[in-house]
Amino acid sequence: TGISWGGVIASTAIGYDPRFAFAVPVYGSGYLDEAHSWMHDNYNAPGTKELWEPSLRFENVKTPVLWLCWADDNCFSVNSNSKSCLAVKNSTLSVIQGLGHGHLEGWSREEIYRFAKWATGSGEPLPSPLTLPGKGRDISFTVTVPADARSVSARVLYITEPLSYSPDGRLHINGQNTIDQEWHAVACKVDGGNVTATLPDDAHSYYVEISAKCGGKTYITSTPFADAD
Repeated sequence: TGISWGGVIASTAIGYDPRFAFAVPVYGSGYLDEAHSWMHDNYNAPGTKELWEPSLRFENVKTPVLWLCWADDNCFSVNSNSKSCLAVKNSTLSVIQGLGHGHLEGWSREEIYRFAKWATGSGEPLPSPLTLPGKGRDISFTVTVPADARSVSARVLYITEPLSYSPDGRLHINGQNTIDQEWHAVACKVDGGNVTATLPDDAHSYYVEISAKCGGKTYITSTPFADAD
């Protein structure tokens, strides 16, 4: 696993070496040339993408991967994590609201340890989408429900305009562009492993957060961030 730059290193290493039992890049991912944060400029510098962009080797990845990130991250942006999840087979995405960016925050999430136990054959899996919601306002998809889950719930997190970062962004970090948009939520209906919802008319882009209560803890996974139409 790795946190922030360590997440980038983990994302790079799995494209070269198939021997890892699992990988958990936290915050960092591939497709950094498409990030809305300052990372975009780093990975669009002359020669950098060709040498260091992790996504160039994602087709080689054999390792189960959990991409864990913060929805409002000031260093990375959720579109990059989501695209990384879609590009790598046997991937799970966990987008966390209100996480913050740091080492304590990055290693405190219980999803990491449950994923590691499952990947090494000693535990139950995380809940994860088996299908994608698809296009349109009426969305529907299926999820795996862990055997030890006492309950599973879901909600849509959406923004009402295209994802963007700017110097006047919502986090107000001096010298950094941060996310401009607020996230809004609407509940989904969960029936066994089937999740359905109707996106509000003003939803431009969204992801679905899936929460499973297992053994006294709550684990969060997500569908990839996507446009509504």
